[in-house]
Amino acid sequence: MGPAVPHPPACCSGPGPCLGRGLGQGLGLAVVVSACGPVETGRDAWLRHTLVLDNQDLLERDPDLTAGKFAKMSESPFAFLRGTAGQFARDVFEAGGAGLHRWGFVESGPDDVALIGDAHPENIGSYRRGNDELTVDFDDFDAATYGPFEFDVRRLALGFWVACEQTGASLAASAGGPVSSPSCEAVAAAVPRGYADELAALAADPQAATIVTEDAAPGAILAALLADARDDGDDGESLAAYTRLDGDVRIPFVGDVAPARLVAVGARTQLVYEDSVRAVDAPTLARLRRLLAQSAATRIDPRIAPGVVLGATLRYGAGVSSYPLMRWYVLVDGPSSQTHDDVLLEVKELRDAPVLPGARRPIDAPFDGNGPRVVGLQRELQGFVDDDPWLGFADEGAVAFRVRELTGYQKGFAVADLAVALADGTWVADDVLAFATISGRILGRSHARARRSSGSTAGAAIAEAVGDGTLLVDLTTEFVLDYGPTVLDDHARLLELLAAHGPTLGYR
Repeated sequence: MGPAVPHPPACCSGPGPCLGRGLGQGLGLAVVVSACGPVETGRDAWLRHTLVLDNQDLLERDPDLTAGKFAKMSESPFAFLRGTAGQFARDVFEAGGAGLHRWGFVESGPDDVALIGDAHPENIGSYRRGNDELTVDFDDFDAATYGPFEFDVRRLALGFWVACEQTGASLAASAGGPVSSPSCEAVAAAVPRGYADELAALAADPQAATIVTEDAAPGAILAALLADARDDGDDGESLAAYTRLDGDVRIPFVGDVAPARLVAVGARTQLVYEDSVRAVDAPTLARLRRLLAQSAATRIDPRIAPGVVLGATLRYGAGVSSYPLMRWYVLVDGPSSQTHDDVLLEVKELRDAPVLPGARRPIDAPFDGNGPRVVGLQRELQGFVDDDPWLGFADEGAVAFRVRELTGYQKGFAVADLAVALADGTWVADDVLAFATISGRILGRSHARARRSSGSTAGAAIAEAVGDGTLLVDLTTEFVLDYGPTVLDDHARLLELLAAHGPTLGYR
């Protein structure tokens, strides 16, 4: 059990800590609730308990960065969704869970499908393949695992619904009244509809997989994403932002690419990094060299080999759920003597995937660690195994790291762009529906082509179970409309919990 370090509430007096009781006694959770402070019951207590439990190792290692994660989660309902994949899994699987709905296809469909694990709109982005072609795919596989295919469908549809609700609220507030925005129910339903249509198309023709490219970008949203990626990639955006030229040598930039900010947490404020890079010491640089050397054997193309390591920095501010994790940018010499082809690589810490309580745990899964799991399932689930030719992993005892190229060609979708583009007429409601539909189709293609834990691909079994998709659309939409408001309420609960217990939810 970790140390019980209380956060004294305002009602305490005297130099010593308040007397309290453990909120997770017997579970290895060392949270102290003051006897004179607010004591949550029901959903409030559950939320605080599970958030601390899921982040306890990070709270021990770096409480300030973990407090920054909670602060980022507090800023919007969608940011809250991004940071609570573990809470979602509990809600949809555990007895009494707020999202416990009938799984319509557990008996008739495969329950060991390769899952994205945290499918949502901001985990969709662009990639430059080895042949320089740009494509769109899921881009975060930290939570990838095996389970019922409906899990990803529900999570993705829920993500679009929360994004839609948040956008509608933002548009209404900025306009001072009701405005025209997409029907959030229709947006949620578009995800399973696209998913079912993709499975049916693949069952009829295995070559009919949905592949998004610059020449075949369905809808204005993905077309804009790819155009921005092409411009930023061709301009060398990542090298320009995170490196500098020192004569005829490129060196890492150290400083703030974007300044940190203070986020209100009740009566307090919490420092949150936006985009900052800091120098690393010699032992860390040697460690990174070892990790890169180890990752070389895990890349799909052994001819891609990093040159001399020119330097490295520690990155602060990326992600929401992964905000407190170790993340370095490593600059390596390119294949020529010129500086324009130097390569910037990201080395990112990996954690265990969220547990799916009660779901069957496939004992024959082929991965023996987080590195093989994340990279292996990314290659299974993406449209092309060379979406990132630099992709690889390295293990350091119990800690694993993913290595990928950091380039302007990899551009993620941002939910915040929806309100801006809808307000100025750049995008319309049908564009949002088209994006939700194609995202469902990309998810369907991913599930269909990936191998199940037992080794066979899942497409035929899912297609047979889903049929014409009517039941999948109905059950998914029903789930989202029932559970979605709970996510919005939980975001409000987090604000209250942070105000009552401080930036670390009372852990310290």
